[in-house]
Amino acid sequence: MIIYFLPVVIALTGFLLNKLLLIRERYFFVSALFFLLIIVSLKGSVDLDYYSYQTLYDIVVGTTEKFPYSSNENLRFEKGFLFLLAVFKEFELQFNVIFVFYASFASVFVFLICRSLTSISMNVSFVFLYAVSFIGIWVQIRFGLASLGLLLSVIYFIKSKYVKSFFVYLFSLLTHNIVLAVLIPVFFYIILNRFRFSKLFIFFVFLIISPLVFFDFAVFFENLLVFFNDRYAGYINESAGSISSYFIRMVLFLTMLFLIRKDLFQMSVLSRFLLSMAFSSVLIFLIASKITIFYRLGVVFELGYLMFFMRENYSSKDKYIVSLFIMFVFILYRFLDVPTIVEPYKTFWVE
Repeated sequence: MIIYFLPVVIALTGFLLNKLLLIRERYFFVSALFFLLIIVSLKGSVDLDYYSYQTLYDIVVGTTEKFPYSSNENLRFEKGFLFLLAVFKEFELQFNVIFVFYASFASVFVFLICRSLTSISMNVSFVFLYAVSFIGIWVQIRFGLASLGLLLSVIYFIKSKYVKSFFVYLFSLLTHNIVLAVLIPVFFYIILNRFRFSKLFIFFVFLIISPLVFFDFAVFFENLLVFFNDRYAGYINESAGSISSYFIRMVLFLTMLFLIRKDLFQMSVLSRFLLSMAFSSVLIFLIASKITIFYRLGVVFELGYLMFFMRENYSSKDKYIVSLFIMFVFILYRFLDVPTIVEPYKTFWVE
């Protein structure tokens, strides 16, 4: 299993050597990213989704129907994914090439995100993105790529790069429709800026709503999920997490919130939006224990925790160091699931 952690080891080595010996950490960042690209591209049957993609590829190859395969009930997926399968069929490529495609774009998105966050070490932001997006990078590749694309699109939009933002968002939407949920943090961002809630108010909100974690919300959201896609009906009442998943993240969010500078509205627009994403994530985990697709959505918005790595959001160096320590403890917590998510690594070239 050690191979899954090597990108993290490379990145953290670069970060530490930069701080201790003033060695440029960019080389380690690029090395970690390149190593990630190679090992994900060459992965074999290390997870169940591997066989799912193989089955979908076989269906496309075996059918006489043309793209977008609208009459085939087994191929009710986003058009971008179906188009990719159609290209594979046309050029008679092995289905494994799909992992090369998604790994390449995921690596590019991670690179662009890390480069855009100038107030964070590129190696630190890489480790965070890799930890939070581990399932998406290794297993649920469409979901993972769309999540990273969503974050990059938001960054571009806030930086007034609207054309880039639009095309990255469109690409992500064609990859997985989960990016439509960006409206949730947008809503909370508007509310946060309109009413200028204090940290103490947010604390009491969580205190009041926390008992709802014991309630089963599945029955209320079943029709909504089926409206988007019939496949989502299978995600209802499927155990995705636990009540502790919510409480761990609630405590983490509130702890980090009280460590940052006193006034939330002194933060940059990007920081405030990332805060809205993190806030959305905690609320989603409140109702996610019986709804798998919501659990995944909560993981998407965990990308908002990036704001707690931004030096600009802290009033003192001590608070920033404490923040980094707590976030790395959270990252270690996320990696505890790795042995249950993927099997020992092997490449498809030797199958």
